[in-house]
Amino acid sequence: MDIETKKMPLTDCYKKEFCWIHMQKMPFFVYLGANVHEKKLGQNVEIDLSICIPFTHTQDRIEETLDYGLVYEFLLKEVPLLGNTYLMEYFCERLLDALGDKFPEIKMAKLSIKKGYVPLEAFPGKVKIVAKRKYISRRNYP
Repeated sequence: MDIETKKMPLTDCYKKEFCWIHMQKMPFFVYLGANVHEKKLGQNVEIDLSICIPFTHTQDRIEETLDYGLVYEFLLKEVPLLGNTYLMEYFCERLLDALGDKFPEIKMAKLSIKKGYVPLEAFPGKVKIVAKRKYISRRNYP
């Protein structure tokens, strides 16, 4: 299944309806990178998070769905704790694990992190990593 197309086969979602919440361009300061300067000085990163949740029978009540405000509050606490790592891949893996543990209503997530500073000689660009996690198979659907 390709999350990019936002088309999900019915067999993947147990014939239930899902929606995506996209939280974009969230800035964080972390000590992320294998370079000595990155670990010493830290840097600003930009995080995008897309989460897939069931949305049938919400009855227009926040209690019946996922409050993305709570997800953002969780990120504000968790990202600084995880942000002292060498690899962006490891950072994403740990953050996706923590999100799935904290919010069992999340069925899938896509996380991207973009570093604005890359300590490579003559490299003028940015580096971005995208990681995806599917939680459906490890949880019972409500």
